[in-house]
Amino acid sequence: MRRFLSRSLFAFVLGLLFLGIQTSEVQAATCVITSNTVIDSSYVSGNSCTAIEIQGNVSTTWVGTTDLGGGTVTVKTGFTMTMGASSQMILGSTDDLVVESGAIITHGVADAGGVYIQARNITVTGNIDVSSKGCTGGTVSPLATAHGPNLTTGACTASTSGFGKNNFGGAAHGGIGGATTYPTTAQTTTYGSSALPTFLGAGGGRGNEAYGGNGGGRVHLVATGVLTIGGSIRANGGAGQSSGNGGGGGAGGSVYIKAGTLTGSGSIMASGRNGVTQGAGGGGGRIAVYYGALGSFPLGNILSAAGSGAGGGSAGTKGTTFILDRTTDDGAGNLRVTSGLDFVAGGDYIRDTITIDSQAALTCGSPTSLDISGTAVVMNGVSFSCASSLTRLMVSSTQPLQMSGSTISFTGAISNALFTGGEGIY
Repeated sequence: MRRFLSRSLFAFVLGLLFLGIQTSEVQAATCVITSNTVIDSSYVSGNSCTAIEIQGNVSTTWVGTTDLGGGTVTVKTGFTMTMGASSQMILGSTDDLVVESGAIITHGVADAGGVYIQARNITVTGNIDVSSKGCTGGTVSPLATAHGPNLTTGACTASTSGFGKNNFGGAAHGGIGGATTYPTTAQTTTYGSSALPTFLGAGGGRGNEAYGGNGGGRVHLVATGVLTIGGSIRANGGAGQSSGNGGGGGAGGSVYIKAGTLTGSGSIMASGRNGVTQGAGGGGGRIAVYYGALGSFPLGNILSAAGSGAGGGSAGTKGTTFILDRTTDDGAGNLRVTSGLDFVAGGDYIRDTITIDSQAALTCGSPTSLDISGTAVVMNGVSFSCASSLTRLMVSSTQPLQMSGSTISFTGAISNALFTGGEGIY
């Protein structure tokens, strides 16, 4: 009898242990989201989430840090996740994000918070696309001028910061907006920072019967580990409507990226959009990319192009692309510019090397003194237009200074200019 009771008790204890293990396994769950959801620590703990899958066209509002303990948030193929207004997806230090092929992350129109994501590894095989999600273009019904961002709050406001002028003018951001033959003068008020872009793109000007295109939205990505871009990250402006005389193109938006390692074969864009019928083109936006190590990603695929004009409307100008091989700007490193750069007062343009791609557009609107130097400075085939009055301009390279085919124009006064290369200027 004793032996029977001992065996029974032993089996009972084993059963309890087995049930405990089973219960523990059930608690670890992949949480599937198919409707609009607020995601915070309470949601994660209440549903025992160790992974999250987006399996619907949904809005997700992220509150605080979402720590999955080494899990992954996945936006599944065929679905679009829209970030809730001003929310930020901040994952735990060992958590990853995957955007599958055919999946999209975006944000709402005129949401100044944009797409803001921080994770360990981020893999974008699909798209993070906030094109036409910036400030709204001018409208016909109701009759309203285009909007641009308030530079204090970031909120879109009528007739502010780079807005496309009425009569189908192009909007500005990193590049200027085009003019029309109506006539509407170019929108020359650019705004924001090349090194730290945060603002939405401004909207294009309306026509008599057509809306202007919206500006591009905002993307802010921080991957402490590896950022793999196989698809695209896009913050392009929107085209104007084609009715009547047409509408002006919206300006490109903002993209800020910081990655431990940048790899993949995709693209990053914040371009202005075309004017339509007689509309002018929008100016390019602003992109800043900081990385610690570079894998296979081609830096030439980071572009902020200008929108073209139509029917006599002029094109906008290129935006800015500030690309540095540092995760924290320590004043050194190798600087690459693919589309354009505006040199500003207080900017640091003394680097290890500076490479500016052919056809890039350089401007300087505010500094009184400007030094551009490095061990190697390459700026072949670029246009450099300086409206600022300079007491000093120095462009110098320890190695030969390469400026073949470049054009330099000064509309402001200049007291002292010096171009030097260690073995000459080519």
